[in-house]
Amino acid sequence: MPHTPRTISRSPSGTPAGPPTASGDGHGAAHDEALTDNAVHQAAVDWHTRQELGLNPQEAAELAQWLAANPLHRAAMQRLETSMKLLRDLPEADRLRLRATRPVTVPVRHCQPVHTRTPSPRRWPASLLLFSRQQAMAALLASVLLVGWLGWQHWPESPSFSERYATSVGESRGIDLPDGSHLLLDTDTRLSVRFFAGRREVQMAHGQALFDIASDADKPFEVLAGDARATVVGTRFSVRYLTGGTDAQSVDVAVEEGRVRVRHKAGTGMAPSADAIELSAGQAVRVSPSRAIGTVLAVPENQIASWRSGLLHFEDMPLEQALAELGRYGPTGLVIRDPAVAALRIGGSYPTQHPEQFAQVLTRILPVHLVRQSDGRHEVRLSPSR
Repeated sequence: MPHTPRTISRSPSGTPAGPPTASGDGHGAAHDEALTDNAVHQAAVDWHTRQELGLNPQEAAELAQWLAANPLHRAAMQRLETSMKLLRDLPEADRLRLRATRPVTVPVRHCQPVHTRTPSPRRWPASLLLFSRQQAMAALLASVLLVGWLGWQHWPESPSFSERYATSVGESRGIDLPDGSHLLLDTDTRLSVRFFAGRREVQMAHGQALFDIASDADKPFEVLAGDARATVVGTRFSVRYLTGGTDAQSVDVAVEEGRVRVRHKAGTGMAPSADAIELSAGQAVRVSPSRAIGTVLAVPENQIASWRSGLLHFEDMPLEQALAELGRYGPTGLVIRDPAVAALRIGGSYPTQHPEQFAQVLTRILPVHLVRQSDGRHEVRLSPSR
């Protein structure tokens, strides 16, 4: 009769759930110990890989609970982190040579069971339980080597650098990355940066930033925002992605220097594709929430990430939209309720440091006046003469 393999179920803590134990000679206990260590190591590899790829708050809490549940869990994770650090520190030639090898299998043919036993219906077969201590340790060693190999296989998708950055309302922030690239974050911006073996990646959650990217043909730099993906080797460009407001969920990419390939987020790599648009210096494009890539537009150099100079440039922009843009840098103290006022067009350059001062110039450039409200703000209304 062919042998039917048995499945070992595992609890969320990474230990086997309810295996039977051998009694009387101590060899079953040794095997159980090896089996438990193997499960802990496998669970540590799973957690380490998920941690490198990024954990959400719930997953982070589950990891903390798993580490606190047993000292063996924390020790296994620390050993794995130490091993991965040593692998990352190896010279490139040594890493490639190591990845070309196969997992090592430890032979156990010279180790014989001490004795046999007829399994009861509720017990595992004795051949699985009655290993000698040498066999148990050999099996454990083989499992450790295999777990280490699995971790190494995951290494290309484990970031060598990972960090999150954010700015508050009214704040801008410059960031130097380990590869020599420089980021400038505008107000109310959130993004994360990760470097992998073959690429550099930014995930933009909200806001806008200017990217000055160090050239590295072997590691393209990608910015993922909304449904858009911008891929470069070395250039300077800006990306804007807001989750609220009149242009919510749209992604705007403008190139100041070099070339940038823009495509839907689902696309990958540097190879051209049917939906990709390549931008040169002085060009911009918008990717809409429907994933439609708009027309490539010419953009004056002084309008690309103009916020870095502390000024916002408006060109024939609806007043409502201009007010919302200034409001990203701080309260303007203004409110618009009349659609006719919202549709008024405005142009010019305005400082971002003191958005509340916009009210002082508004009545001089548009036919409007301000009416104080009970909450302390001022409503913008059309002047009576209009």
